[in-house]
Amino acid sequence: MLKPPSACRGCGQSCSGSVCAKCKPKFQEHVRAKEKYRNDDTANAPYHGMPWINFSREIRRQNVLCQRVEHGVQCRYKAQLTHHLLSPRQHPALLLSPKNVVALCRSHHPDTEGDPGNLLYVPTRWLEEAFSHVDIHGRPMLPDATATGIDSWLRALQSGAKALQSIA
Repeated sequence: MLKPPSACRGCGQSCSGSVCAKCKPKFQEHVRAKEKYRNDDTANAPYHGMPWINFSREIRRQNVLCQRVEHGVQCRYKAQLTHHLLSPRQHPALLLSPKNVVALCRSHHPDTEGDPGNLLYVPTRWLEEAFSHVDIHGRPMLPDATATGIDSWLRALQSGAKALQSIA
């Protein structure tokens, strides 16, 4: 099957794979360095255990769409990754906390440890409950979202969903 050309992840030029021949050696070196760092890092060990694997899978099952909010609208793409807002390296107790994770699509997953702090997400659904996210001081991140009208938008979505359920 023929695939249309895509943009190279290195230079942005048209290519047949994810990276063009010119950028491939540099990209492979970057990937090897990143994997070596992650594999040698003891803080990365919990990500290979069954508690995290099951928790992450369940978060993505209950939050099917990417939780990122841009311009007041939730992303419509399927969540593929589970991301910690506060790094488990600094906050190990929050490794399996629904207040500290979001389900994201690949394009919205930041390549940072933790969250840059200026992004908005819809609350994480977990066991029939919605959890607002917390900052490093344990305070809800919702006040920032409220300032942009996201809070009322989320309440409207929830009431609309309940109304649809009652009709069905």
